[in-house]
Amino acid sequence: MLVLDAGSVFGDAGLQGQLKGEVAVKAMKMMSYDAINLGSHELNYGDSFLQGGAFICDSSQSIALPTVSANIVYEDTGEPITVPHKIIEFDLYKVGITGIVAKEHEETILSSNQINDRMVTVIDEETALNAAVAAMRDEVDILVVLADVRYQRCRSLAQNTAGIDLMVCTNGLGMTGEPEQVDGVFVVQAGYEGQNIGNLTLTLGSDNLLRTAEGTLITLDDTIDDNQQDVQSVLNAYYTCLEEQKEALLNKEQKDPVEGGFFTGYAACRNCHRQQTDQWLSTAHARAFTALTLESQDYNPECIPCHTTGFSYTGGFIMPDLTPEMEGVQCEMCHGAGGDHATTENVPYGPTSPATCLPCHTPERSPQFDYPTDYLKIIH
Repeated sequence: MLVLDAGSVFGDAGLQGQLKGEVAVKAMKMMSYDAINLGSHELNYGDSFLQGGAFICDSSQSIALPTVSANIVYEDTGEPITVPHKIIEFDLYKVGITGIVAKEHEETILSSNQINDRMVTVIDEETALNAAVAAMRDEVDILVVLADVRYQRCRSLAQNTAGIDLMVCTNGLGMTGEPEQVDGVFVVQAGYEGQNIGNLTLTLGSDNLLRTAEGTLITLDDTIDDNQQDVQSVLNAYYTCLEEQKEALLNKEQKDPVEGGFFTGYAACRNCHRQQTDQWLSTAHARAFTALTLESQDYNPECIPCHTTGFSYTGGFIMPDLTPEMEGVQCEMCHGAGGDHATTENVPYGPTSPATCLPCHTPERSPQFDYPTDYLKIIH
């Protein structure tokens, strides 16, 4: 069995992204990946991190993943920043693996030069792919390409590059996990944002040539067993690190909201709207931050905006230690910042609409959300 990734494992650049990247690295090491293509985001935290630099959460720990890339190279020498290809031997056959990233991702990749130890650049993916295939083809039975490129580009590369048996491409529309044959090359799309994983079964002939490839996408939901102890230990370390890094992650300069002046908190609303405020206190919105605390997410910058009031805005939530009075989805998350209204009663204020709810109740986070029905649960 081979465990492979077509690239773009990491998320956005910055501290929060890197902390999540550390989790991904630990998990991939735990799962014994054989090869990981350098995609558009793998250099977001610099080349030293990618090659086994110290973690922020545990400076005594570092992990170098088994990366591969044929077309991300050092600018000064043109040498690949990692192995351009690798060969994995089984008892009866050999598999060659290379990886490419689309030239169109060059701007994102080159932005890492601000933090890289050595400057990198991206060469044309087709040129690099042809060179990598030529270097391996006579040595292997199956040649696999991991490609962080658009699916149609994957198809054209399969047509234009002799010697490829299988191309695993990053996510795209209409994923099924089932390979498509393009001029004799099996082309398949990988999973999406960790929500599913592709499973491919390859059949070789007596001559060790690839005959068939069958695939499915496996949804990574609660029905999938995991090594709970090991996985949870990695996550617990991440949650602890979020709190350790709270000043850098959360305590930032606040900006004024577009309308309303500033956030006041529900206590100010209660001065005039006692009945409505008491009704709100009985809803799940009032307990939204408690839900984060129970899941150890109360310092997570990705969760806080939808479980607090006015995060990053004047008067709004900063962090649990500083602004506990702004925890929960309070009045102003639906009606808008109320500072001007609280000080000048005749200022127009308060209309709500589906647009108020949808930034947080997205299909991904709230797949069952239905505004006409759910609005009735909070109306007052």
